[in-house]
Amino acid sequence: MGGKLLLLTDNVIHTSDRDLSAQTVASVVITGIVVVFLGLIILIALVWLYGKIFDIINKKKSEKAKASIEAAAAEAAPKIVTPPPAPVPAVESGIEEEVAAVIA
Repeated sequence: MGGKLLLLTDNVIHTSDRDLSAQTVASVVITGIVVVFLGLIILIALVWLYGKIFDIINKKKSEKAKASIEAAAAEAAPKIVTPPPAPVPAVESGIEEEVAAVIA
């Protein structure tokens, strides 16, 4: 166990190392940039996925609301009842047509 721990500590940059090689600096910078951009890509993917999920949920809710509004409107809509036709008045004999029209 002790040998494995010493093996791992050999690859660590110590604070006593004042003169870092260009290869070490480049590897640290490239690793940092890659980690940052991978994190950003993962965040973008999560936000996009959340947007799609919420779009689906909102679409289902709006369809339910639309159906309930249509059902309520169908129940609340007044029934159109056509009145029966008025009976034709019978004109008694001896009354002129103009007088019957005026009275009507």
